[in-house]
Amino acid sequence: MPTTRNLPTPVASPRATNADTLPSDVASVSAATVHEGDDAYPARGCVVCEQLAGTDDRYFGRLLRDGRSRHALVQTIATSMGFCARHTALAASSGAATARAMRTAVDEAGRHLASLLDRSDLRGELVQDMLFGARHRCPACGYFHRAQGRALVRVLRAAGHATRVALPDLCFVHTRMLMQRTEPPLRGRLIRQLRIKAKAAWAALAAQPDRRDGGFAVRTLLHPAGEGTTPVTIPACPVCKAIATAERQWLEAAAANVRLQQPGWITLPTCSEHLLQCLSRPDPALRRAALDRYLDVALPERATPAPAPADGEPPPKRRRRGRTQWFDPAAAAGTMTAGAAPREPCPGCDAQEIAGRRAVASLVCDVARASNDESVLALTAGVCIKHFAEALIYASNPQIERRLSHALRETLRAVPRDEPLGG
Repeated sequence: MPTTRNLPTPVASPRATNADTLPSDVASVSAATVHEGDDAYPARGCVVCEQLAGTDDRYFGRLLRDGRSRHALVQTIATSMGFCARHTALAASSGAATARAMRTAVDEAGRHLASLLDRSDLRGELVQDMLFGARHRCPACGYFHRAQGRALVRVLRAAGHATRVALPDLCFVHTRMLMQRTEPPLRGRLIRQLRIKAKAAWAALAAQPDRRDGGFAVRTLLHPAGEGTTPVTIPACPVCKAIATAERQWLEAAAANVRLQQPGWITLPTCSEHLLQCLSRPDPALRRAALDRYLDVALPERATPAPAPADGEPPPKRRRRGRTQWFDPAAAAGTMTAGAAPREPCPGCDAQEIAGRRAVASLVCDVARASNDESVLALTAGVCIKHFAEALIYASNPQIERRLSHALRETLRAVPRDEPLGG
């Protein structure tokens, strides 16, 4: 990308479609204010991220105040098969009152889930829906995504009636989310703001290239809501340990590949979560290369003009959009993502996915070779509920399913008072 002409990044961009996306002189752009023509866009916080600040605390606080919410939480935890790993750690570290209330709800949900598994067929529709949805379901994540959706809708309504100067200020991630859900001319304005944010992020990184906290200003521009840190805990689940180990190894491999000047698509991130992890590292070369790779994938491509008709050939007729196109999922998806860069896999996410599947497959093989149910209980000791669900999906015959189901019910009935249910 031309943005790296004045920056000694060792990783070459694999794509040339965004070659004119950012100005070549990023050092001339202020990290505090960026300009487009006569309009100034201050690099301040994101209005959506500001509304989402403290969402997790509000969620756990509402559960403490509202008895009906606590009663519904038991059913929700059971059908979701626990919280995700992040909210499990947050619930355990949110204060004595919150942790105690969550442990009570989790114990009741565990007993309810064990009773449900006793009464229901493992291959029944309800249990199968719980097993296949357990990986992506979390009550706290659902609350957060609903709050984020409402905030984005409010911003979208305001942006539709706003002037060019009054366009709501958003971080890079939320601007991209809105851009993928709008049509011209609003999409064009959001794309311009995306490029301005990218230019300001490069300027912020170039202003403090060697400082250990040099990525803080870049994170503020890209995704302030992603700055929150999850309490550091050592997972008891062997699958969670394998995933955490794979994440650390990926970070080390990314830094090594940057030093060895390997192509960026091998290890550098394309998702905002793993980009923020690279920006928090003290290695300036890794920060520059990771930001270059992420922006190269995230920024939309420049639109190519349609070829002019030949002499004497009538111009092509513009096809009218059908009234029901918005209700056609395929047509709606094509409309919403037009002009956006194609989704490219993130090596960090792939490394975690592969490690998790290998660990679950190894667990299933160990259970298949176990001599009795007591051996299965020893093998599955510490496995979290969500990875129990994945193991049941991977089970290849009814005997393995029966052993895993028995171990899961015994685990749910014996949930310790200081161990939360979840990832």
